[in-house]
Amino acid sequence: MKVFDFDNTLYRGESSLDFFLFCLRRKPSLAKHLPEVIFNLIRYKAGYVGIDTVYAFGKKMMAVFFENRAYADELIVEFCGKYEKKLKPDMMRRVSAEDAVISASPDFLLRGFGERIKAKTLLCTTTEGDRITFLCYGKNKVRAFEERFRDVEIEEFYTDSINDRPMMRRAKKAYLVKGDKIKEIV
Repeated sequence: MKVFDFDNTLYRGESSLDFFLFCLRRKPSLAKHLPEVIFNLIRYKAGYVGIDTVYAFGKKMMAVFFENRAYADELIVEFCGKYEKKLKPDMMRRVSAEDAVISASPDFLLRGFGERIKAKTLLCTTTEGDRITFLCYGKNKVRAFEERFRDVEIEEFYTDSINDRPMMRRAKKAYLVKGDKIKEIV
C-alpha cells in the first residue's frame, strides 16, 4: 500500500490556508486572524509546532469558520471546484483506489475534493460542526493508520514535511516531495 500526505504533496500548497484566504475574500473581517495564521504556518513548516499548539489553533479557526455555518457547505464546494487545479497531476497519477491519503487538514476539505482523489481511504482531522474530534497530526497519523489497517505494511509514504517522521518510520520507503521533485529519504 502507498500512503500520501495531502498538502504540498498531492496538493500544491496548504489547503487550509488557501481555504482561509478564499473565505477572507468573501468576509474581509477575517483579516484580523491573518497575522496569527501566517505566524503559525511558518512555525508549522519549520517543525516547531507541537500537537497541542496545532489543536488549539485548529479549534479556534474552526469556531471562526463555523460561526457562519449557513453557507459553509456552499463555500467548500466552490473552493474545491476552483482549487482542484492545485492538485499535482504527476502525483495524482501515482494514487490508486487501494492507497490512502493522510492529512492534518480537516475532513470537510478532503471530502470536498471527492472523486478527484482516487484513494478510497482518507485519514484526516475529523470534525463535528465546529469541533475537532481527532487531530490527524504527528504520531496521531500513525494511530489513525493503524486503527484502520492494523498490520498492513506501508510500501511507500510520500510527504513534504519533517513533521511526518512517525509515518516515515512506519514505511518501507519514504519520499520527500518538494514541488514536483521526489527524493527518497534513507
